[in-house]
Formats: sequence, C-alpha cells, structure tokens
Amino acid sequence: MPRKQGELYSVTRQSKKQRYGMWRVLTGRHNSVEFSCMEAGHTKFHPDWHFGLWKVKWRHYSAETLQEIAESVTDSSRNNHNIAQLVDDEDCPVKFFDWKLYLKQFFKQLPALTTYHHFWMIKESLGVVFDRKDCDNDEKQFRLLKKSCN
Repeated sequence: MPRKQGELYSVTRQSKKQRYGMWRVLTGRHNSVEFSCMEAGHTKFHPDWHFGLWKVKWRHYSAETLQEIAESVTDSSRNNHNIAQLVDDEDCPVKFFDWKLYLKQFFKQLPALTTYHHFWMIKESLGVVFDRKDCDNDEKQFRLLKKSCN
C-alpha cells in the first residue's frame, strides 16, 4: 500500500527524532530520552496554538522589515512563548545541520515505525530503543545502533 506524502514526512521525522535522541544518550548529553508521537490525524497541539496567536497578531500588524516581523512574533505572546529566530542574526546565529545524513551512518531504521507511538532510550542500554505501540501495550526493544558502530 503506497504511503501518502504526509505519512512519509511523518516517518522521516520520527526516524530522525529516534536517531537524534539515541545519539544524545550515546554521547552522554542525556541519561535518557523519552518521547511520544501523536496518532495519525491528531495534529492539534501546543505549538499550533502559539502559531495561531502570531497569525492573529500578524493580521493587524504593520511590518516592513525583517526586524519588525520578528517583533510581531515576540509581541504575539504575553508569556514569551513565541520567540523569533532570525537566520542571519550575527549576535545569535541559527546553525543548520544535516542530522539525517549524519545519523544514518550509525543507526538502523525501526521496522513498522508508524505503528509505535512511545519511545525511550537510556544510558544503561546503549544502542537500544524501547517502544510501545500504545501506552497500554507491552514494551518492545530494538537495537537501533548498527553493529559496525560498536
């Protein structure tokens, strides 16, 4: 059965998150990483709400420069949840990395990735991702680290 474009994008993002989380545990940046993914079709979550706040503010904002657009983002949130990140800002540069390409050399793809929604990795089991399809299902383990990286 062919995948829809949105589903393929979701698989790529989930795979990248797993590999990045595993990399952070393996390199000692965290003792553990845990995350849960929403089921397909459940797309309303907190960042969408904050983006919506900015959209409301933007409709009535008069901005002519990149700095003024950034100010509109900051002004859209009373609690400073919306923070503009300017790519060409010399004082606070945003750096981009090709994590997918870098991490692919160390980690395997989790089979049937879209059927799982809860993932965690811990320093006591380096290279292993623990997962559950749903919070009520039994825990499974998968060795994500390629054998050549041991």
